[in-house]
Amino acid sequence: NGYCAIQRSNLLLRCERPAAVLCPHAETDIDVMNCLSNAATSTERGLINAGCEYAMREWSDCIYGPRLLVPMEIASFLLLAAASVILFCAVVRCCCRLCN
Repeated sequence: NGYCAIQRSNLLLRCERPAAVLCPHAETDIDVMNCLSNAATSTERGLINAGCEYAMREWSDCIYGPRLLVPMEIASFLLLAAASVILFCAVVRCCCRLCN
């Protein structure tokens, strides 16, 4: 992801030693991140330093952050608009039936 290149390189730099020890079979950055986050919540937490944890948090915030919410907000507004039009049409139909 080009948007998170700085955070990614920071993660790989700060977590190089813990990743080599805890995640020797990780092939991708996501694999390393998942492995390190699992290790951070387990008994191996002592192997992950504060700088690595901070870099993991920054990269996670960048990847899964608010930028992904914008398409969901657009979709919710479109859904609300469609529901409003359908409700309006239903009310107009009911009014037309009562008038006839």
